[in-house]
Amino acid sequence: MLHALIDRIYWRLRHRHMPDDIPAGTLMSFVIDRTVQALRGQILGLPYVKGPAVHFRGRGVKVRNAAKLHIGTGVVFGDGVAIDAHSAHGVTIGDRTTVGRGSSINGSGVISEPGVGVVIGEGVAVGMYNVIWGQGGITIGDNAMIGPHVSIFSEDHEFADMSVPMNRQGFIRSPTVIGADTWLGAGSVVTRGVTIGEGAIVGSGSVVTKDVAPYTIVGGVPAKLIKAREHTAG
Repeated sequence: MLHALIDRIYWRLRHRHMPDDIPAGTLMSFVIDRTVQALRGQILGLPYVKGPAVHFRGRGVKVRNAAKLHIGTGVVFGDGVAIDAHSAHGVTIGDRTTVGRGSSINGSGVISEPGVGVVIGEGVAVGMYNVIWGQGGITIGDNAMIGPHVSIFSEDHEFADMSVPMNRQGFIRSPTVIGADTWLGAGSVVTRGVTIGEGAIVGSGSVVTKDVAPYTIVGGVPAKLIKAREHTAG
């Protein structure tokens, strides 16, 4: 009965079921950890949690400009996550999204140059040690999967005038869009202004410099088309 109760709660919060064969000790350890994270989230998350949303917050999480951070229910921040929501539109994170250990999400680069911000949809898995820079605006669609050590950018430095240091030449900003139900492999990099279409897959270690068509698989440096995804009947 305990397993069934925990499964119902987990489904309500995360839209996932507990495996039937999970050992009792493992299950109880998970419940204890999540309870502590939920308490931490409700207390330390007061500056940014709006309404009755349940929020799980790991150890060492740092949130700056919390008034500009908006999160849904069932959101999980892993240990050491850093979020700076300073930007025109702030940082929005949808229901049931997980931000993995050590990841960094920034609405702007520096306080003197406010960026556009970041919008992350529902059910997104942001992997461990991701870096997401929203200066030019970043949107990540529902149910996207982003592997560990992925970097997503929306700004470049100007560099045309060699008589002026590059850090004084200004910026080029363009919105970057990661479509719904996409999968970005470990260590991949997405550059400024790229749109990755719905259902696309980016191979591990790839550098994406151009738009990726929906339901295609790309890989390499720079990333190129490998093949289109094919529908397979279940």
